[in-house]
Amino acid sequence: ITLDAEADINLEAAADVNVPVNIGLTFGDDGEKIEGNGTDLTINSSNDLHLTATTDINIPANVGLTFGDDGEKIEGDGTNLTITSSGTTSIDSTGDIIIDGSNTLSIKAAGTQYLAIVNNSSNAQLRNTNQDKDISFVGNDGGVTTTMLTLDTSEAGAAIFNNAITSGAVITSGAG
Repeated sequence: ITLDAEADINLEAAADVNVPVNIGLTFGDDGEKIEGNGTDLTINSSNDLHLTATTDINIPANVGLTFGDDGEKIEGDGTNLTITSSGTTSIDSTGDIIIDGSNTLSIKAAGTQYLAIVNNSSNAQLRNTNQDKDISFVGNDGGVTTTMLTLDTSEAGAAIFNNAITSGAVITSGAG
């Protein structure tokens, strides 16, 4: 069927319009295509795919967006948003990166929390949440990884400096 119209072509139907499996709708020079196989719906584009909406785009709870071989996924359950990756996750911005939570920023490795940054009445607290584990400040001194300062939690926060302490004011000690 070839339609040559100067205006929109409108299809009115009282039931579904069915396109057979593995037969798609193509646009322009066939560079864009929508096709289904009875299970999956595929949208192909020979260039960027643009989605223009004037309201929210809703993805049901527990249905995520996956990338590549499904190794990366963004999914929400109606309460929590989870971003998972089988490799490294990078956040890159030419502007500021703002992480805004209500109270605590938790940092975990292999599911175990080891660091928390806590808002305590607008006082920032850096916490190692594991019993008797230290907080260390480590840097690169002439190509050598150097622990500059360790706060020893098992010794009530004793500060262990790797080298001299320089101060522009008096240093006092509670132990005399």
